[in-house]
Amino acid sequence: MRTKPVSAILKAEPTAGLAWGPVSGGFTLPLSPLRAFETGRYLHVPLLQGTNHDEGQFFVGIEFDVLGHHPLTAAQYPKVVAAQFGAKAAPVIIAHYPLKAFASPDLAFAKVLTDSEFSCPALLADLLTQRSGTYAYEFSDPAPPNDFGIKFSFPLGAAHSTELQYVFGKVPLLDITPSFKPDQFALSAQMMGYWTRFAATGNPNAGAAPHWPRFAGATPQLQELIPKATAPQTEAVFAGFHQCAFWATIEGQAAPR
Repeated sequence: MRTKPVSAILKAEPTAGLAWGPVSGGFTLPLSPLRAFETGRYLHVPLLQGTNHDEGQFFVGIEFDVLGHHPLTAAQYPKVVAAQFGAKAAPVIIAHYPLKAFASPDLAFAKVLTDSEFSCPALLADLLTQRSGTYAYEFSDPAPPNDFGIKFSFPLGAAHSTELQYVFGKVPLLDITPSFKPDQFALSAQMMGYWTRFAATGNPNAGAAPHWPRFAGATPQLQELIPKATAPQTEAVFAGFHQCAFWATIEGQAAPR
């Protein structure tokens, strides 16, 4: 690639999407992360990790509302799905996520991205790292403050990075206190407690906070972080909502049990 002109690399990048990344096989990264997790050849330390309920809505809003200056249209929907996943997989994905099931094309494509690029890969990581002591979560506040300062044409929901203001008690970059409602302040305090206890002990549990079960056993659970209703949800419920069995057939991932 060093011999290629910049123009050729820029031309190739849109077709690669999120495929650019470290190359495994050398001294620094002898195995791909997936292979390392599958074979247990990684550093076995406790893990707290998760995703947001509506991850993709931020990316769709930025790409179309902001950079494209208009919402995603019905005519564009098949094209963006094909660009992301290839022409062969696109019709199957569109049939599984039909526009009629969503309030707008933006939300349809956002759900596709949330499930395929965030929720299901995170669940696969949970399943493969159970032996290390994993605590999994989904941040699900349906109406967190919009901490981007950008107006979108659809509800932002629990979009990518909206949980950071809850974890740190500050809006990222701006260093100001979020405009939380009382129940959101309570959720923020709850999350701060979970994160700091885990950092100190490898276990997020203590005190009066809702119990967060370790992701383990025959019916592993994730902690759903939501105002006034934080509680465990089963892996089966999470996988069903995010269509993980379907994405295993599309992307060749190991399907959840």
